Amino acid sequence: MTSTAEVRNGVCFVTLAGEFDRGNVAALKTEIETCLEQASSVVFDFGAVTFANGAVMSLLFDIIDRLEKLGEGGWLGVARPVPVIERLFKVTGLVERPNFRIIPTLREALDIIENY
Repeated sequence: MTSTAEVRNGVCFVTLAGEFDRGNVAALKTEIETCLEQASSVVFDFGAVTFANGAVMSLLFDIIDRLEKLGEGGWLGVARPVPVIERLFKVTGLVERPNFRIIPTLREALDIIENY
């Protein structure tokens, strides 16, 4: 598992690689919390994620709940999820949340951030 989080144009941009589960999601949460202090939205690049389980889904729901409570129009985006992880978003109902977006390509995600 590796992750980097940085603020770009008011958006917390998080790049992930590897496997994410209950054993390492706490470190990811800490990194994102720091980033969210300076951002109103979050975009994850899931392009190199090979595994994610319920712990990651719980983290994503916590983030979107937080953004919705702030009431500043914040949203959560996930770029390049592999099909099995995108299916998790659908099964858990995350895709039904109005402040959630699946972004097909990294270029599109970066363009959205650049124009935010």
